[in-house]
Parts: sequence; C-alpha cells; structure tokens
Amino acid sequence: MNMYKRLLLPVALWLSLASLMTAPAIAQVAPDTSNAQQGISTRFSGFFSIDGGEVLSGSFHGSMPNNPAYSCPCYLADWTSTGMYSTGFSFKPETRAGVQADIKFNDQVSFTAQVTDRADDTSPQLQWAFLTYDFAPNWELTVGRKRIPLYYYSNFQDVGIAYPWVTPPPELYGWEVTNYNGVSLRYNAKVMGFRTTSSVFTGTETVLDDAYYLSGSTDNINASWKNIWGADTEWTKDWLTMRLVYLLANASTDDITTGARAASRVHSYGIAINADFDDWFVLSEFTADDRSYNTNYYVNAPAFSVGAGYRIGAWTPFLNYGWYYENTNDLGQYPTPARYKRTSLTLRYDVNPTTAFKVQYDDYEEAAISNLTGNSKVFRIAFDKTF
Repeated sequence: MNMYKRLLLPVALWLSLASLMTAPAIAQVAPDTSNAQQGISTRFSGFFSIDGGEVLSGSFHGSMPNNPAYSCPCYLADWTSTGMYSTGFSFKPETRAGVQADIKFNDQVSFTAQVTDRADDTSPQLQWAFLTYDFAPNWELTVGRKRIPLYYYSNFQDVGIAYPWVTPPPELYGWEVTNYNGVSLRYNAKVMGFRTTSSVFTGTETVLDDAYYLSGSTDNINASWKNIWGADTEWTKDWLTMRLVYLLANASTDDITTGARAASRVHSYGIAINADFDDWFVLSEFTADDRSYNTNYYVNAPAFSVGAGYRIGAWTPFLNYGWYYENTNDLGQYPTPARYKRTSLTLRYDVNPTTAFKVQYDDYEEAAISNLTGNSKVFRIAFDKTF
C-alpha cells in the first residue's frame, strides 16, 4: 500500500469525527453559577485538540538509538511528554483536552484552576491552581501553580486554536519542567501608546518520572527546578507585538535507576516579535538556554522559529522554519548534543471563532552527532475546539 492510500483511512476517520463534533449542540458552554448575596460567580471553560499523524519516511529504521521502546522511522513532536510519531497513523502522541474553572469572589479576589489530560498519559494533570488578588489599579498578585512564562505561547500552548501550527514549534516549546509553584506580581499599563504587561515571578517545581528524558534514556528520572526567578514584559501597538523574558533556576536530575545525580545553574532568555497586517502576519521567537553543570561543563542551546502566513477568508496557509543547536565544552560528558532544523507547511481552516481544522507537513533534519530520531518527513492533522 503506497503512502497516499495509507493516509485515506485516518483522514476519513478524523473528518467524520470532526464533523460530528462541530454539529450544533445544546449547553456546550457551562452557564455561570452565582450567589447574589455573597457576590461569588463561577465560570467553566475548556478546550480539546484531536491531533493525529504519521511518519512518511525517515533515516533511522528499527529501535530508536537511546530508547528501544520506540520504533523508527520516528518523529518527536512533543519533547515534554515524549509525544512520538512513527509509521502507522496515530492520534495518541498529541491529542489533549483541558477544563478550567474561574471563581470570582469579588472585584479583587479570584481563583483559577485548570486540569488537562493527554492521550499518551491518561493521568489528569493540574496545570493551574492559583489565587489572584487585584490589590491596586493595574496591579495583580497571584499565588499558586502556574505555567512558567518562558515562551510567547507558554500560557496557552495546549490550546490549539490559539496558533497556526498543529502544535507550537518543538525547537522552543519543550523542556523537562513547564510549571512552577510560587508567586508572581504583574503590572498592566499603557505607555507611549503601547499596551504593556510585565511581571516578576519566583517558585519551584519537581517532576517525578519525567517523560522528557524518555527520548534519550529508559531510566526513571526525576527533575527539579528550585529558586526559579524570572521576569517578562510584553508590548503591543497596532500591528506590532514584542516580548522579552529572562529566567534563572537551580536545576537537578535524580536518576532513580542508576542513582546518578546532576545539578546545573539555568539561565534562559528569549525574545518574540510578531507582526500582523490583517491578511499577512509574521511570527518569530528566539530563545537561549544556558546550563552550567556541577561537573565542570556547560551546554548552551540557542533556538529560533520564524514563520509567515496569509489569511484568505477562512483559510490560512502558514510556512515556518525552526532551528535548535546545542553547544558544549565537553563531548566526553555530553556526547550527543541535539542539533536539528525543521521546515513546516500548515493549512488551517477556521469553521468559526472556536473551531479550526489544520493539516501540516514537517520536514525534520537532524545532525549526525545527535543520534536521537534521525531525519523524518511527517504528516499531521488537527481538529481544535474551545468551549
């Protein structure tokens, strides 16, 4: 069976399911419940993305070099959860859903919680659980669990309808730790005609049996980031949006299988510049992650993504290029630095403001020294919905 015939069945299944789920439905949005005397109101919302795909061709065949549990040709679409595509169409690597509750106690105090679930990990995950206090005009203090705002789409990277790709560029979006438990202070204002929002944040996070490391090992590894300190600022005016972020943290990993422990000091920074001219728009983001390890070596990992799209009614074709390149001063201790580039072409169709279909082709090229998944060509589809 040739490549095109193999794609017919999953595409037909996807379109059938999507058509059912876009049919009119009653009570798709949960109504607010409120108590007039106490002034408490509650709102529920959510999202889901039914993503599927397969590897059309690849340079590695057989078991993945660093983890024989995965079969190649293969493509790692989500580094954080090791969402891996192989030959044979699958919805498992990236399909996800989330539900959020927003409780407003009064004009100043509110609580937000979000739970997500993924097809490749059936255990629900608590992404958000924080209390917000608007203690002064333009100022808010939050305490609890949040996403680390390290990237432009960090706060909504699971919400597929919020961006043109099937999922955000893996060159940037995908580290061993994505959340933190702590405190943030945010200020919103208008400066020189720009709408601005800036924050400082601090906290800590520990991830047990971290799926991020399955791409390079079969060991059970726990990851921890402590003493997280960071700041971000975003400026928007007319067609232009700019964002800067900087983060410091003490990172460590504990290999439960071997007993090995590694510690490093993390310095991360990034910039995003987006331009939107109604029909044409450009999205660009650059980040760098520097880690100095306690065994006297470092790893520097710059990455960037740039793409352009054009809106033609409900249709949006989008072309993107991404690049990731690790450097180290000691190949003995860090023998396989990850280095790769990826070109993608996405076609998006917006059914309405809350529903979208996407088809994407990825051409992934990996440097020989990396020895991770090899080169691959990938076909993916997505049905995104918010409610």
